[in-house]
Parts: sequence; structure tokens; C-alpha cells
Amino acid sequence: MSEFEKLIADLEWGDEDSVKKTVAYLGDLGDPRAVPYLLKKLDITQDNELVDSILWTLSRIGSNDILVKLLENPNKKIMLEALDALGRRMANESVERIIPFLKHPDSEIRALATWTLGKIHAEKTYELLLNLLKADEEASVRANAAWAIGKYEKIESRSILNKILEEEADETVRYNLKEALSRLEEVEEQFKGAIKITVYECSKMEADCMKKKIKEERISDQFILLKIKLCNSCPKAKICQVNLIKNI
Repeated sequence: MSEFEKLIADLEWGDEDSVKKTVAYLGDLGDPRAVPYLLKKLDITQDNELVDSILWTLSRIGSNDILVKLLENPNKKIMLEALDALGRRMANESVERIIPFLKHPDSEIRALATWTLGKIHAEKTYELLLNLLKADEEASVRANAAWAIGKYEKIESRSILNKILEEEADETVRYNLKEALSRLEEVEEQFKGAIKITVYECSKMEADCMKKKIKEERISDQFILLKIKLCNSCPKAKICQVNLIKNI
């Protein structure tokens, strides 16, 4: 019998202490073959400590698809651990499956989903998180949304954040708003006195284009900021303009 087979036998038939040690060791071993056995154990155990241990191991050796599947589990603890793991992994491909949790009736799940999407900060979730910051009744959700908005580094967010700060009463939310504003000031400072170059402009761009709903995406590091203007409703071209801002 191989070492792996012995571990699986311990997982299925060992006593309580032995099973917990085996689960932890399987995580250290990093062998994904253990995942289906861990999932089976997770379905049948009533031991909260063992549930925690299994979830931690799955967050280490399970695929993102496995973690997304765990989001469907009715057990709140399992949903929360899966959301946390996906956030720590910054699993961009899981964004669409996480978005519905922003409307979950449980505010703790909503708040963690907000944090997870902030960690990933995919462009498509910016407006969703901004709406939560403006309207969610739970302070923990708004606080995570304020933190998340700062991760997008959109300088144009400052006016909105300042307005929300004027009206916000919760101290944790206010703190995160100030942190986000501070981060945006740092980003803007990096590009003061920078050189701006239009590296691409759609040949079909007309005056009427500006009346359409144009979005702006940003990609940046400490030296270069790319501003990409997009119009998804345009029948001619999706990208309207690309500006390169080089720090000097």
C-alpha cells in the first residue's frame, strides 16, 4: 500500500484525532488526488473543527473550479471559506459566479463577496461595488466596498468617494473611504507632470461618438498609465481611443 493510499484509509477509517492530522498532512503534501476524498468527508462530518481543517486543505490543493462548486453548498461556513479562498487566489475566472453573492440576503456573505471581488478587481465589477458603497444598508458591506474601490485606482472616483464620505456616519466605512482617497491621491501624484500621448484613435470617431456611453479602463504601474476608452454599443469599433501617460 502506498503512502497516499494509507493516508486515504486513515481519512476514511481513522479515529477523530488521526483524521484531523491526516487532513492537515494532505494539505502539506499538496496532492490533488486527495480532493474527492476530502469533499466526501466534508459532506458527512458534523465536527466543526474538522470542517475547518478540510476547508483549509481544500483552499490549498483544490482547483478554482472546486472552490466555485463549494459556493453552491448551503452551509454558510463552507460558502464563506470558498469566497475567502477565491479572493486570496485572486481567481479572475470565478468573477461571474461570485457576483450573485453581492445580493445575498446574509450581510456577512455579501460583505465577504465584496472583499473577494475587490481583491480580484475585475473591471466589470467596479460599478457593482460602487453601487453597494452607495446603497447597501449594512456597514460591513459598505466598508469592504470602500476598500475595494481603492483597489481599482480610478482617479475619477474621488469626487464620488468624497460625496459619500460627507454623508457616511459609520467610522469603519469612513476610515476605508479615507484610505481609498489617499490611495487615489498617490496614484494621481505619480502622474503629475507626465507626458500624454494618444497612441490610437478610431478612424471612425465622430462628434456624435461622445454622446454615447463610453467607458474608460486603466492599466498602470509606477511608470506608465494606459487609458483605454471603450464603446461596447458601437457597430464600427469597440475601442475609441488609447492614451499613454508616461511618468517623468
